[in-house]
Amino acid sequence: FFFQAEDGIRDKLVTRVQTCALPIWKHCSFARCSTRFAHRMPTAIERFFRTPSQRSYLDARRILVCRSSFDPTDFRVAEISMLAQAGDYESLLEVIQSLDEVFALSTRCNFLGAVAATELGKTAIAEHYKARLQSCLRGVLATGDGSQRRPYRVMFLSDERDILQSLGKTAVSQQRVETSSRVYDMLECSDDSVVYFDISHLSPCRVPRRRAKAAVANRRPRSTRLRRAGDSNAADRRMIR
Repeated sequence: FFFQAEDGIRDKLVTRVQTCALPIWKHCSFARCSTRFAHRMPTAIERFFRTPSQRSYLDARRILVCRSSFDPTDFRVAEISMLAQAGDYESLLEVIQSLDEVFALSTRCNFLGAVAATELGKTAIAEHYKARLQSCLRGVLATGDGSQRRPYRVMFLSDERDILQSLGKTAVSQQRVETSSRVYDMLECSDDSVVYFDISHLSPCRVPRRRAKAAVANRRPRSTRLRRAGDSNAADRRMIR
């Protein structure tokens, strides 16, 4: 399957991005092409990229989610998408390479890193980001089957639509669903299917331990809120519909 940079497709002034659909190869090896670009990542994250699996993905995700710099709706993901839309590939690649390891599991960042490197003719770097993108997709898809019982687990909200596109699906509406113990994003798709993402990780590391019990005790049931896909964050819509 292919990811397409719809940032360029939606902007009539940008044409080069339209040619940057990237195939996700079955045999693209992160271990083979990442040596030159490996940073000092925690061991769990390095392990995931070398042997992507459900366990290694969740181990790496657990570490990154509890970082103080982690924000599931991070504005920097939207900013780099805007750089891709503008066709500023030099700045795009520079920004992506300067991001900390919290973004290592972002499908959007890895995809755009591959786009930028491809446009700049930097083949080795492009292979590096393509391999990381494939590892992230495999990791997320290994966490479940998209049902409420076995939802997918992503790092960033923007990853949800990337995963849908990898499955050949398009979201038409989105609803937040809360139970006594979990929080989900339920995306209804154009083929009448429903895909669940577990987003319970969005806040646990933000609530001080002393206040956590009180917050849970005082929390009132919240009604679910339905929002159309057209009302979701614009940056999340640019590449994946």
